[in-house]
Amino acid sequence: MAAAACGTMESLSAGQKLTGALDRLKAQQSLHVSLDLDASSGELIALSEEAGEPLDDRTARVLADLEVTYDVHADKPLGKLGEGDEVDTALSVATPETTFMEMRQVDGTSYLRYDMAALGDLMGEAPPTAGELPPEMDVFGDLFAGKWISVDPEAMAEDMGAPGLGGPFAGLGASPIDPAAGTELLADLKKALADTVVLKDAGGRLGVERITATAGSRRLVQALAKGVAPYLEELAGGAKEFPLPTTEDLKGVPDREVAVDFVLKHGGLHSVSTDLGVLAPEEGTHLELHADLGEGEEIEAPAGAKPFDLGAVMEKMAEETKVPGGLGDDMDLKGLDEFEGMDPEMLKDLEESDPELARELKELEQKNAELQEELAKLDPESSEQ
Repeated sequence: MAAAACGTMESLSAGQKLTGALDRLKAQQSLHVSLDLDASSGELIALSEEAGEPLDDRTARVLADLEVTYDVHADKPLGKLGEGDEVDTALSVATPETTFMEMRQVDGTSYLRYDMAALGDLMGEAPPTAGELPPEMDVFGDLFAGKWISVDPEAMAEDMGAPGLGGPFAGLGASPIDPAAGTELLADLKKALADTVVLKDAGGRLGVERITATAGSRRLVQALAKGVAPYLEELAGGAKEFPLPTTEDLKGVPDREVAVDFVLKHGGLHSVSTDLGVLAPEEGTHLELHADLGEGEEIEAPAGAKPFDLGAVMEKMAEETKVPGGLGDDMDLKGLDEFEGMDPEMLKDLEESDPELARELKELEQKNAELQEELAKLDPESSEQ
């Protein structure tokens, strides 16, 4: 009984320290996170062979050296950000030798840069150079040349018919979760983890402390799924059913203890690490995922970025494929004159369940009608049959 009480007191103490460290993060106006795997290329090759999908030496070396960094900067404490508050963000995927991809969002404008040659080399397929692009795609030249391009998210959203699309970090067409629901989700996840995870103060010295959170892997998966399930409909943009994992589903998850180490420096969260190897089929496998956290710097827009106008791109591509009748030479028109449109009842149901998709289908029907008119102009006899 006394031992159990002692354990509860220890968890409470460790929990208070961890909560205090997270509160410090929320009080910051910027955050820098770097994520990498603490494994050699040889270890990654061995793990991939165990999984039945062996990596080649080059890919393994890249993954061993790869670092993903994410920065966010705001004009107010991060914990006080609400809907409509603007933040600057930066994302980078790189090794010491090569930056494969960078994204930034500054003052509402998105900036992107890719090293297409390095990505192609990694995937074993060389992409076309800027000079090899077809005429209708020459606007992508800067991107294929590894230069910065800038994108106005709102203008792109209008061109794509998706209002509020957001920047490159929001995802194309994704439905961002309502901030109030997000707060509730975090609270429910915290409760689910509190009932599943055991926190232990692992001690420390000279201002550095370590707190370990442990939980059974299957119980952890169940707790996370139970906490997230009520919000998945909104997160996934309207899908109606998300069954919780069954006992049969969890058989594929090794029933082992998962541990996450939190390192605190002078009360602030400094790093987080966990061994993903415990989830591997073979026992004794080790693969540490490590994240360093700290304050970030102000994020600046890259100089010389060329604006990317999706509307102009679509117009140019349409112009390149246009013929006097208004139809492309290679367009397959077979069956267009036989299309009678969607069933009205089905369309009505769709308008209730997914208004955006219904709108897009109506637009497609309208475009089909216009194409049939163009076809009739090109071949009057076929339209009379």
